[in-house]
Amino acid sequence: MMSYTRRMMMNWTGFCHRCGQRSPVHTMSHFSTELICPACGDLERGHPEYGKAVTAELDALHVGDFTFQGIGWPRPTATQEGDNEPFTF
Repeated sequence: MMSYTRRMMMNWTGFCHRCGQRSPVHTMSHFSTELICPACGDLERGHPEYGKAVTAELDALHVGDFTFQGIGWPRPTATQEGDNEPFTF
């Protein structure tokens, strides 16, 4: 049986699930199960709740939850919604 993470990683189509940009490489988000490009990964690591997301993921793994969906990616503020450019925190 294929692991959940392996099945998710097979969903990579060459486009970032978060920003939609084409990318030859990806990683899985610590906030969700999205497969994200390096630029979105950098933004994610700079998010104030990144440590909380990583800790929650590790806690789930330690108790055997290998299908943890993450704490959810915080949406941009109202002034950032609609922008097609990456946002900062």
